[in-house]
Amino acid sequence: MSSWEVDKGGVKDTTRESCALNPISHRRESEMTWSVMRSINAPTLDLSASLLRSSTRTPLVAAGATSTGVSIFRMSSSSLRFASLSVSASASDDNHLPIICKKEVVSTDKAPPAVGPYSQAIKANGFVFVSGVLGLVPETGEFISDDVEDQTYQVLKNMGQILKAGGAKYCSVVKTTIMLADLADFKKVNEIYGKYFPDAPPARSTYQVAALPLNAKIEIDCIAKEVVSTDKAPPAVGPYSQAIKANGFVFVSGVLGLIPETGEFISDDVEDQTYQLLKNMGEILKAGGASYCAVVKTTIMLADLADFKKVNDIYGKYFRNDPPARSTYQVAALPLKAKIEIDCIAVTSLYA
Repeated sequence: MSSWEVDKGGVKDTTRESCALNPISHRRESEMTWSVMRSINAPTLDLSASLLRSSTRTPLVAAGATSTGVSIFRMSSSSLRFASLSVSASASDDNHLPIICKKEVVSTDKAPPAVGPYSQAIKANGFVFVSGVLGLVPETGEFISDDVEDQTYQVLKNMGQILKAGGAKYCSVVKTTIMLADLADFKKVNEIYGKYFPDAPPARSTYQVAALPLNAKIEIDCIAKEVVSTDKAPPAVGPYSQAIKANGFVFVSGVLGLIPETGEFISDDVEDQTYQLLKNMGEILKAGGASYCAVVKTTIMLADLADFKKVNDIYGKYFRNDPPARSTYQVAALPLKAKIEIDCIAVTSLYA
C-alpha cells in the first residue's frame, strides 16, 4: 500500500516515490540480471541496447511471459532452436516490476463454503468472479427449503455476501448465469431476481440443466466490477461509487474538498479545497491499489477559471514528474457549491 506525507509545502509518496525519480536514479535502485542460455543449435540471442536500457517499469509483453522470465521458441523445418531469457530483479525500496497476472481468493463465512475444490470467488484485474451459488444456509450447510423461490432468495443473499467480501455490490455485477433444474420456474425466479437488479440489470444467460449439485433447484454465478470504498475520503454525494476498479485501472469519481469526518468543506477558499480534494483523492487511490504517480488522466472542473493559476501551483506539487494527461474548464455549477472538483483514472496492473 502507498502512504503519503501531505502538507502545503508538497507531497511525498513514501512507498512509491521511485515513480518520481529520474531514469538514472531509478535504474540504480533496480539491479537487473539478464542471462541467455543456449541449447542445441541455438543462435546467439541479440539483446539490443534499447531493450537493456528500457525502464523496469516497462511491461514485458510476450507469449509465455511471467514476472520471473520469458521463454522464446523458434521452429524451422531444418532444426529446432531454443533460447531462454531469465530475468531477476531486486530493489532497495519498492520493486516496480510488471505484474503479468495477479489473482486473490475471496472467502467469507457469511456465505456457504464451496462444495468442491474451488473458491467462493476470485478477484483479478479489477473484477470479481463469483462461483455458482446455491440456496444453502451458511450456518447449517442445508438448503433453506425445497422451494425454488426460497432457494432463489437465499442464493442472492449468499451472493451479496460474497460480492461484499470481494469489494463489489449487486449494482456492480456485469454478467450472471442462472441455471435452473426446471425452466418452468423461470417466471418465479425472474420476479425475485429483478428485486436485486432493478436498474441497468447485468447481462445474463439462463437455461435448464440436466442436474445441479445437491439436487438444488437453482444455481447462479456472476462477474462483477470491484468497487473501491474508503472512510478516509468523503462518501459519494449521489448514487455512485468513490471509484471502480476494472481491467487494471481505477476510475475515480469527481472528488470534492470535503472533510471525511464531517462531510463539510474545509473552507470556502479554493486553495484549501484543492489541498483537501487532492488529499481525499490520494486516499481513494490508495484504497484502490494505486497512487498519485499511477494517475494517467485527470479532469479539473472549476467554478471560476480565474482560479486556474492557484490550482495549478498546488496540483503541480502532487504530480511533479511525468504529470498525467489533463482537461481543465470552468463549469456552470458544481455540487454543494464547491469551488473545484477533480476526477481521475489511474493504472494498477503495472506495479507490484
